[in-house]
Amino acid sequence: TDIAAAGLVGAYRAVDLEIRQGEIFIIMGLSGSGKSTLVRCMSRLVEPSHGKVEFEGKDLLKISDAALIELRRHRMGMVFQNFALLPHLNVLDNIAFPLSIQGQDRSTREARAREVIELVGLRGREHFYPRELSGGQQQRVGIARSLATK
Repeated sequence: TDIAAAGLVGAYRAVDLEIRQGEIFIIMGLSGSGKSTLVRCMSRLVEPSHGKVEFEGKDLLKISDAALIELRRHRMGMVFQNFALLPHLNVLDNIAFPLSIQGQDRSTREARAREVIELVGLRGREHFYPRELSGGQQQRVGIARSLATK
């Protein structure tokens, strides 16, 4: 389908980027410029209209839904604009949440959560709830949760 004919605006053309293991990748740009759309296409939360999305040598557009779910659980971390924090969980439990989905035991996930809490400068805030944190602190919880999955 031609994007313009459908009354839509193309977000990207000919995007080619490589993120190496161990690198932290940040997308910055003006409001409405398509940053969230790009991240959602990279993780297949939104299906790109054409092209391919490769991750660790695999074309994500060709893998099964089950394989994609496993990949997101164990190999990808994303921080969204609203941070997607769970309001009924404290900082420690918000960060440990994706590790529980991975099936890690409580002591392992709490130890990892404490490591990244230290890394993002939130020591002493482990038992605070999102509503008790500043916007910047909430953002750091979201970043810590993404980092916790290694």
